[in-house]
Amino acid sequence: MTTRMKCMASAMVTLFLVMGCAGTIEPQGRQGTGSMQFQPAIVSTAPILRIETAMHTGRLKGLGIDDANRYLVTGSEDKTIRVWDLSTGHLSSVLRPPIGDAHEGWIYAVTIL
Repeated sequence: MTTRMKCMASAMVTLFLVMGCAGTIEPQGRQGTGSMQFQPAIVSTAPILRIETAMHTGRLKGLGIDDANRYLVTGSEDKTIRVWDLSTGHLSSVLRPPIGDAHEGWIYAVTIL
């Protein structure tokens, strides 16, 4: 497995860990009983048009650098994860998780191994 593939794989694992935690807590039962139940988020399958700007268009929520200082991974409120080549400063790839309205699909944290 090449270094770039390892970089992408670790970023994707992090993405799925963050996305897998998405959901809401909804009250269940009679009012005042305090009973709560976790409801997983429903991800839309409808396509959403996005313009590629070659940079983030929202606030950064996290970043990570691999041990060899070759790649920088950034996650943003624009709902993308971007992998940058530190030796050239160029964008290497863009990861796009499933997204929806409002905050659904925001990236809250990233890491790279």
